Amino acid sequence: MLLGKLAVIRGVTTKELYPEFGLDMND
Repeated sequence: MLLGKLAVIRGVTTKELYPEFGLDMND
């Protein structure tokens, strides 16, 4: 997943990254 790779590059967790994009990946 692209967001996952961005999270790794930025050094943050995907859980921290999702809200940053206004996404609700709690599903």
